[in-house]
Amino acid sequence: MHYSFEKFSDFNVRTSEPTISVTKNNTLGLSSSFIVGNDLEKYDYACLYYDASNRSVGIRFTNEKNEESKFTITKSRNSRGSNLIAHSFFRKNNIEAEKFVGKYTPKKLSLDEVGIKEPGAIFVIDLGRNQ
Repeated sequence: MHYSFEKFSDFNVRTSEPTISVTKNNTLGLSSSFIVGNDLEKYDYACLYYDASNRSVGIRFTNEKNEESKFTITKSRNSRGSNLIAHSFFRKNNIEAEKFVGKYTPKKLSLDEVGIKEPGAIFVIDLGRNQ
C-alpha cells in the first residue's frame, strides 16, 4: 500500500480564510492565513491608504525604516497573525471603526493598478462589504 501523508502544520491558525479584520478599537487584524498565504511574515511595517469615495483601505507592506507614516506590525506570540494599531489613521480619515467591524477578504493589486507609481503590491478591503 502507498501513502502520501502531509504533516499537519497549522497549529495556532484560527481561520483558514485569508482575512483582514476591522475592530472597534481602530485596529486592523491580519489573519495568520493572510500573512502566511501572502508571504508577509518578513515585513515589520505597513503603510495605509484610504479612498474615501469607495470607503476602501489599502495596505502596503514594507521593511523600509525611513518610510514616512508607517505603522509597526504587531506580531502575535501565539500564532502567525498580526495587528496594525491604527488609531491615527481611523481618526484622520473620519472612519468610525465600530460601523465597519468584521472580517474582509482582501484583494491583492499592483500599486500601479491603484495609481501609485512604485513597484509592489497593495491589499485592498472595501469597508462595509465584508464577508
